[in-house]
Amino acid sequence: MINLYNGTEPIINPWLFYLADLVDGVKTFVFIVGTIWAVISVGLIFGIIISSAMYGAEDSDKKALKRLKISLVASAIVILVGTLLPSKSTLYSMTIAKALTPDTVQLIYEETGKTANDILNEGVEAIEEVLDYGVDKIDELRKGE
Repeated sequence: MINLYNGTEPIINPWLFYLADLVDGVKTFVFIVGTIWAVISVGLIFGIIISSAMYGAEDSDKKALKRLKISLVASAIVILVGTLLPSKSTLYSMTIAKALTPDTVQLIYEETGKTANDILNEGVEAIEEVLDYGVDKIDELRKGE
């Protein structure tokens, strides 16, 4: 029989829960900062283009336009990084998938009839339920209930 848990180490590193909660906030922050940065860069680019058309192109306008284009590219990279950061659910799925091996999937399938996708979906739901329960209990303790 396959030993799925040896009893000495946590199945899931507790730091994962902290980092998973943190990643959602970081993802949102990075995306908002990148979007604001892009909007400001585009606005300034249009301002310089209109100013150059009305008053004639100057070297300083061309240099500023080049810097703003670089800024726009950098903001697009920031938005891309924010988009590529995994969600909390994805992090949980990745953690569960890391623990699954063909042997464990086969054993679980033989015992329960569940596939690897079922295991991942139910595992993520179970982790979220445990976290919600823990947060609710902490809130109750803080309120003195």
